Amino acid sequence: MTELEFDILDKLYFPSNIAHLQKETRLSVTLIKDTLWQMKKKDWIKILKNYDEEYDPTEEEFQKYFENYHYIATKKGLMLHNSK
Repeated sequence: MTELEFDILDKLYFPSNIAHLQKETRLSVTLIKDTLWQMKKKDWIKILKNYDEEYDPTEEEFQKYFENYHYIATKKGLMLHNSK
């Protein structure tokens, strides 16, 4: 797990959107977006469509609508985060 992934997962104990993550981490939206997609592929995060409705977008959908989603760490992601 990279330091960047660790820092973002640290903010995903509760559902968060891109604006919140950007404010909390002070990283660029593009960097956060790219890292979220990589973490999704590793099953470290879930994507939520309506704050509480899990959603599995295609990469194309994610690239287009990522600002509309919320994100939360999965059990796998939290276990890795807490083992560091």
